Amino acid sequence: MSGRVISFIDRFRRSESSDDPDRPDAPLIERFQKGDRDAFSVLYARHYERVLRVVWRMVGGRAEAEDITQDVFIRVFHALPNFETRARFSTWLYRIAVNASLDYLKSGRRRFEKAADEDGFERVRGDTADPLTSLDAARRRALVSEAVSRLPEKYRVVIVLRDIEERPYEEIREITGLPVTTLKMRAIRGREMLARLVRRMVEP
Repeated sequence: MSGRVISFIDRFRRSESSDDPDRPDAPLIERFQKGDRDAFSVLYARHYERVLRVVWRMVGGRAEAEDITQDVFIRVFHALPNFETRARFSTWLYRIAVNASLDYLKSGRRRFEKAADEDGFERVRGDTADPLTSLDAARRRALVSEAVSRLPEKYRVVIVLRDIEERPYEEIREITGLPVTTLKMRAIRGREMLARLVRRMVEP
């Protein structure tokens, strides 16, 4: 079951990823730092959807994610004049987005959240031996998104960054400040929890 869940995460990631996170940002940042405000508009357009995806997976609500994403880019706008272009912009941006998401979750403003060990998940009944095969692609994506949003925060961060956004562990270490060994253990544990969540959501 866990292997199938990871396969669905892979499909989910590919279906939603249309931008290129590795295009060089340094020239745009340098232009912005020299006073070209239009350069920030290009950076915003280039990275907005990716940041929104990360925040959305973290907080579990589209409206809240849009508000937080706007706040992330406001922070970036004010901090960018002092950004060192030797650093990786996307890593710095992810760090701001993850921290903003965690701040929101810790603030208690989230309107709805279920712990991973609660009962009462939505169930989708199927007649096949593997209930996941009875779901269409859209439902699978929705199911994975919902399951990820129900993971405890420390596992959710790693699953979102590693399995959905495909960021390398070294970059996630820079984003979170956690050792790679800890991140790998949380990824393993998070995938196990995700598999159980999905199973409870789809099995009769």
